[in-house]
Amino acid sequence: MAVMQDRIANDLTQDYLADANEALSFNLVRTPQDMEDGEFFSPEMTHQVYGDGEQIFGYKDLEVRLYITAGRLNMYCDVEYSSIVKKSKSVALEPDDIVGPLTKLVPTNCILDNQDTFLALLKKESTFKPYGELISVITPHNNDANQRFEVYSCNADTPGFLEYFERLQMFTMFYVDAASYIDTSDHKWNYFIAYEQYQSSDGNPMYAFVGFTTVYEFYGYPEHVRPRISQMLVLPPFQKKGIASGMLQAIYNKYIDDPKVLTVSVEDPSAIFGSMRLRVDCLNALTRLKVFSVEKLKKGITKEHYDEAKTKLKLNRDNTLRVFNVLLFRATDRNNKEDYKNFRLFIKNQLYAPFRRQDRELAKLEKYNLSKEEISETLAFVPKDKRPDIIHQEYLDLESKLSMIVEKLPPLSDEERKLLGR
Repeated sequence: MAVMQDRIANDLTQDYLADANEALSFNLVRTPQDMEDGEFFSPEMTHQVYGDGEQIFGYKDLEVRLYITAGRLNMYCDVEYSSIVKKSKSVALEPDDIVGPLTKLVPTNCILDNQDTFLALLKKESTFKPYGELISVITPHNNDANQRFEVYSCNADTPGFLEYFERLQMFTMFYVDAASYIDTSDHKWNYFIAYEQYQSSDGNPMYAFVGFTTVYEFYGYPEHVRPRISQMLVLPPFQKKGIASGMLQAIYNKYIDDPKVLTVSVEDPSAIFGSMRLRVDCLNALTRLKVFSVEKLKKGITKEHYDEAKTKLKLNRDNTLRVFNVLLFRATDRNNKEDYKNFRLFIKNQLYAPFRRQDRELAKLEKYNLSKEEISETLAFVPKDKRPDIIHQEYLDLESKLSMIVEKLPPLSDEERKLLGR
């Protein structure tokens, strides 16, 4: 009997188990027609909402559609399925709560269960205006004249904004791994919200939420601040349009001319974000700092590079060196053996730095007459005969990354080529 019950339970589990990432979808609604033929997009993850398994049990052919008004972010959840698991005396199974975990992500009564109420709120979208101050207009990568994106700056004192933010930060749970909500009562947070400005049927401007960035202003001695970018999110329908780099540039523009700001940093940046930021930093260095001109790059990195980048671009030393490497690679003639060799030696000298530190640490330990076994337990030492191969591979990996950044930068101008003697 127990075996039969287990078999029945297993069959039910398979039939009524849905992948939450596939079952759930979002729709940013601008018009009532969008609820039928608008663009639906899926979450990248749901483990922070529906558990590590990212599954919803109890429904066959499950579809969970979360409709969201594009500007005000009012929400309506529509759940459909062909059948629901039923309780029985032989098998004690209950369907999972679908909407409950979603309601925990947003303010009370934010998610509606009545479509008519949602449609009534949709009519009010025409009066929605972004919170805060307009600080930047973003031109999309495809230069589509019909698309206009705007970035607004907000803080805890912006009237009505924090309640709005409590709605939009829900998206982090579906697109940012290990996400956590920030403490909005802390006035050191600054918020940068991106919208698409579009035209209503009668030609009036309207706004659709696109993405956001949060920045925390840490204290810097004696009376300075060190802004740190914490989260940046662009919703899937608006990705690959230059919104992220546009928001980053808007943040830079806000802080670059502020003498109280020391440097702008990023909290645990992903590889994708790191590449995007490096490209933006390189563009800023090319257009704003003469010290990064091609003729000065060839003379090597100097204190002037570090000082100018910190003062005028708010970059720390590591980021300044990354920018220098990219721009030097851009100025290097890889068809010229001597020029290319000098570049490789410059980079490999940087890559060798950890080994030089190892050698210094080893010299200190040897003064205490430690055995090789004792030293190996203390120091992860790489033998000198293995270092060239390691450095070579690291160089190849780095050059590949540099190439991808350079491809997205403006090519050398005729004037730059002339200065380089080409």
